[in-house]
Amino acid sequence: MNRPHLFRDDKPVTGAGLSELRQRLGISVADMLWLFGMSMNKWATYTTKNANEAVSDETVEIFARLLDRHPELSPIPPMPSMAHMRQLIAEIQGEPISLKHLAVLFGRQESTGHRWITQQGRTPPILPHFARLLLNGFERHPERRAKLLKEWEEVVRLVGRGRKVEDVFEAGRWKS
Repeated sequence: MNRPHLFRDDKPVTGAGLSELRQRLGISVADMLWLFGMSMNKWATYTTKNANEAVSDETVEIFARLLDRHPELSPIPPMPSMAHMRQLIAEIQGEPISLKHLAVLFGRQESTGHRWITQQGRTPPILPHFARLLLNGFERHPERRAKLLKEWEEVVRLVGRGRKVEDVFEAGRWKS
């Protein structure tokens, strides 16, 4: 099913429209800045200070309209949700993954996994990028998914031991 275009042909692209485009693409503000070659100051001017005004740069408007019509052209894939990552990890290991284990895999305390999944809790900006990196590895090399997951768990254990937590997966926290 095709969704309607965000930008109407008879109206200019506004800063608020750029914000909505970012959400539709499922990418972060940092990704949007990179994609458009834009500074944070310019982004804030468009999306906050002048949110309801037409963007002043024609190239930005053309680019935004093209991405609106063809989101598949974006070189940046959408951020995977933590629920998606949990499902994928469970598929790789052949059994369900606890919310505690999920949180620790991503360097967080055990209670965080519950918030991510049940309450759609916000994640720190690094986590979606981290998840996207892993998802990329899992998708590009399906024959090595189990090995990558095992290495990831080994790195988590290494970091835990370096922080004086003998078994971080058991402890569910990063401080002893």
